[in-house]
Amino acid sequence: MMNRSFQHDLMIAEVADELPPYLSKKFGAFLGLIEGDGSVVNRTLDFANSNPDLITFYIKCFNNFFGKSYPLHFYLSLPEALKNDEKKIKETLEFWETKVETSDIKYHFNKKGRLVLGNMKVVTTNKYITKILRNFLSTEFLGRMINDKNFIRGYISGFFAAEGTVLPEKNNPKIPHSIQLPSTNKKILTVIENYIKKFDIDCRIVAKDRSSNYFCVIITRYDNFKKFHRFGLANLSKEKENKLKLGLNSYKMIPRNQQKTSIKILKLLSQGPLSRQELYVLTKRKEQQINSYLYSKSSHLLKKGFIKKNILAGKIFWELTDEGKKFLISPTFRGMKIDLSEI
Repeated sequence: MMNRSFQHDLMIAEVADELPPYLSKKFGAFLGLIEGDGSVVNRTLDFANSNPDLITFYIKCFNNFFGKSYPLHFYLSLPEALKNDEKKIKETLEFWETKVETSDIKYHFNKKGRLVLGNMKVVTTNKYITKILRNFLSTEFLGRMINDKNFIRGYISGFFAAEGTVLPEKNNPKIPHSIQLPSTNKKILTVIENYIKKFDIDCRIVAKDRSSNYFCVIITRYDNFKKFHRFGLANLSKEKENKLKLGLNSYKMIPRNQQKTSIKILKLLSQGPLSRQELYVLTKRKEQQINSYLYSKSSHLLKKGFIKKNILAGKIFWELTDEGKKFLISPTFRGMKIDLSEI
């Protein structure tokens, strides 16, 4: 039977604008997983995915929310290529049996299957549970949750883990081109778009394939990727989170002319102290421009403590500080690596 305390909280949640803190994020993630890779049809709830960690998370959530008295059935879809490999089939079944903590797994072969571990579907049949979940998966309920940051963080992370993707740039596959969260349900995508914007992340809905009524919420640009990662919206799928993190670390900013001048000053000073007259010559910049970096209160080189002046033999010289040396070792701007190759 369902936990009475949880049942009571669900009844309240159906008419409230936020969920109890203990429930909010995890229940949001559970619903996001179902919306992304599951279905609720008549009396049947199912969730299918190839990621073992998502399957175990889903099972844990289901048992926490509804109790262990409702039976779960497991169906494993294996690639056709394994059909005659009894050893591999046995190893795969044993792997999944450990993950889902049961040896009662039915399996079949799929001609289109490519994943070695296959695709696991978790199924339960119960009219009461599906009725509850249909209410919570409705856009009416999801719309009311717009100000519950824990819930929407969980929901986005669940949907992204199940169905989202990080697409690479064509010319530089190391960095992301976009984050995409696709669905044929445009109303749900509108909910997701509004949720993501609550984290000050720019996004929009675009058509992936109008002929099949297939759309997606798309996120572009480094600053938005960084926020998506920082707010934990990708952390339910470690594989996708790591892909995004590696992509962010591969970004390099091409400095503008003004930035190039300040970096050039730092690189010259890294070779030893220089007078301003020497900097005029070596940087090939106007005296007024160099003086603004050396003396102006608004100079970021001074504000950041990257340079300092010193007197040697009665003459004023400029030199690099320890902070300036650290910056040159790993130059960044707003968290993005700076490309020094052309300076």
